[in-house]
This record gives sequence, C-alpha cells and structure tokens, in this order.
Amino acid sequence: MAVLLPALVAAGCGGGSSTHDARPTSKPTTSSSTTRQSAAQIAAGRAIASQGLLRLSDFPVGWTEAPREGGKQPQLAAEVAACLHVSASLLQEDNPTEEESPKFRESGGTPVENSVTVAPTNTAAAEYLQAFKEAQAPSCLTTAVGKLVGKEEQKEGSKLPAGSAFGAASVEPMSFPSEGDESVAYRISLPLKAGSLTITFYLDAVLVQVGRADMSLTFTGTGSPVDAGMEEGLVKMTVARLGRAVGAGTSTTS
Repeated sequence: MAVLLPALVAAGCGGGSSTHDARPTSKPTTSSSTTRQSAAQIAAGRAIASQGLLRLSDFPVGWTEAPREGGKQPQLAAEVAACLHVSASLLQEDNPTEEESPKFRESGGTPVENSVTVAPTNTAAAEYLQAFKEAQAPSCLTTAVGKLVGKEEQKEGSKLPAGSAFGAASVEPMSFPSEGDESVAYRISLPLKAGSLTITFYLDAVLVQVGRADMSLTFTGTGSPVDAGMEEGLVKMTVARLGRAVGAGTSTTS
C-alpha cells in the first residue's frame, strides 16, 4: 500500500517525538503484505478502511468536498523502495483494500484528504510504516518530491506566472502527537519563486498504523502550514473510528 506516495503527487509524496526515530536500515524483504487475499477478505478490508476516511461532517461549516486528483506513480514507488532498501511490493500502489476520501477544502483554501488500506496482518501493516521511519526516509522522499516537481513543471509550466519557478523541495520529520500503534509525520516544503516574491507550499503528511490498517492524512497549506490543532483533531478522530472498525473486524497478529 502506498498511502504516502499519493501525497507526494498532491504536493506537486504515512508520533510525537517518535517521528524522529532513526532505525537500522531495513533489509530487502518479501513482505507479508504481498499475501494474496480472497474476494471476501478484500471486501471486509475495504469495509474497515472506509470507516477511517474523513467525512464532510468532520469539518466546520463552509468546507466542501470534491473528487481527488492525481495518478499513481509505480516507477516512483519502486525508486523510493530501492532508496529505503525494502521490497518494491511493500510500496505497491494497487492494494485492493485501499479506500480514499474525497478532497476537502475551505473556500479558496488548500486541500485535506486521507486514505486507508487494510493488510492481511498487523505485521504487514507495521512493515509498511517502519519503512518510513528509517533514517534515510527524509532524503529518499526529498528526491522523490524533486522528481515529481520537475515532471509537473515540464507538463504544466506554461500555467505558472511568467518568470516564476519552483525552488528546491525539502522533506523534514515533524513533531506530532503519537497516535495508533505507531505513527510518523513529515512536512514537505516547496517554495515558488516569482521575482522578489517567494510563496512556500506546505504539505504535512501523517502516517498511522492502527492494528492491521495503515492510514495517511495530508494537509496542504499555502504560505503557512495548516493549523496544528486542526491536524491533530482530525487525526485523532479518524484513528479512533478506524480503531473501532479494526477491532470489530477479523484481524491477525502475525
């Protein structure tokens, strides 16, 4: 499941101080997340995943929802996996249990969205999140963001204001309250330079493991990050709902 990589696409990339943990480099693995699931298991997984999605009722009056945009990036996923020293299958972008929320935004604002996948086991879900807690993860993700920005500039460059260009993107661990069984959070910063003016876009990506489910939430801000209180509240709310759904569903620990 690639819950963090779609966030990279949206940026132009799934706590507390534990988001800064440096762990030993992973070895290539044939992850248990690649275990084939039956149609019934997939349906059950998607039903669980849907309970962790953001809803319009989670937001204040004045927010709206719209379909998500952006495509999958299988080649990028493979490159990130190689950088993280994990199996490419661990970051597969076609997990059949994945469910995605719509894109939510306040009038004139930038989007908030999330996605959830349910793995066959708790161990498989933990393997995915652990990959993004590796010491080299910020560097790997920074390279990935840079490549995506370069592709978008080539494709959409004519839509940018004359004389403007994106600067170098950066991905840094961010302090975020610990949620679920494990969590990690990153802040992606992308400056847009136009003459003497620079506007920075921020994307906060929070990845949480809840039992055998992995959830990512992304918060995009223009000029400044999204309010920390809103981010923390929405993460806590969706983690609680997903936790109840995982607990009510059939799960395994190995």
